[in-house]
Amino acid sequence: MELYKTDKLKNIIIHIDALEDDMVVFTATELPAVDCDAFVYRFSEDEQVFTKIGSIYYLLEVDLIKDVIEVWNDYTLNERASPEDITEAVIYYAVNDAYKQE
Repeated sequence: MELYKTDKLKNIIIHIDALEDDMVVFTATELPAVDCDAFVYRFSEDEQVFTKIGSIYYLLEVDLIKDVIEVWNDYTLNERASPEDITEAVIYYAVNDAYKQE
């Protein structure tokens, strides 16, 4: 397991296309917020991804985040594509295991 990047969750989401699909995003809080601290880790193929590592919590894999963003943009016809709206859609998916539809 290798720490690749740390930033606010919103900033990581904004630049998600620069990350590799198999990377994993964790947050500093169990119930993440748009501006919470976030961490991107790279795991080797033989390493298990845990839901909690020390004091940080699993959010989603990068490939899932990209999928959530694509679905959100299609659903909203790119009309709610602010970084905050997109990050809230990702958080909603991570917490509810369902796409946001509002």
